[in-house]
Amino acid sequence: MKVGYRTTAESLFASPIDQIAGQLKDQIREARASEVTSWKQSLPVLAQDLVEAGLGKVEMLIESEFVNRSRTDVVLTGVDHTGRDTYVAVELKRWGKANLCDDDPDRVRVPYLRNNPKHPLVQLRGYCDLLVALAGHLNGDPTRIGGVAYLHNAEEVAVADLFLWPSMSTPESSRRRHGGRFSNTSPAGSPRLLGTTPPTACWEVSRVRPCL
Repeated sequence: MKVGYRTTAESLFASPIDQIAGQLKDQIREARASEVTSWKQSLPVLAQDLVEAGLGKVEMLIESEFVNRSRTDVVLTGVDHTGRDTYVAVELKRWGKANLCDDDPDRVRVPYLRNNPKHPLVQLRGYCDLLVALAGHLNGDPTRIGGVAYLHNAEEVAVADLFLWPSMSTPESSRRRHGGRFSNTSPAGSPRLLGTTPPTACWEVSRVRPCL
């Protein structure tokens, strides 16, 4: 897996984001202007939430490219409370509002987008499958690989439809705790995360380990 930029949450949080975006652009020359804007607006918020949750030392693999040339926005890597390697794919979305498409629930309608993009969990399902295949030392254990969609501009009512995605047999949501905590037991508030396979271990990655 090719990584565009590797850092920890606490390092990114303390670094000038324009500098990081510039280095990413040097590595990913085909990146569109909208992607650069997303890096600048989304990565600092994600890093802040991780730091405030006590996960500042979690490693962030930004713009990780798989063998099929697809790229996931961020892969968080660390170890869980039992010392097992754990990986979480993160899909960053700046959407303020989104609804499921009536004719294709795997796609969503976003007001300012011309085309209907895939539901973020459809994207994450593919990334998680690729991570399971790539991380051979996990022995195919899917409980050590998770995926979250990070909707940091959305209010609950504006994206509630996304939680009704038919493929979510047991819909789960994580909400951002007051003060910006990463948690899957937070009280009501603005939804920040939609989980594909969010085991408790995903939220306990706290130490840096050799990565993929």
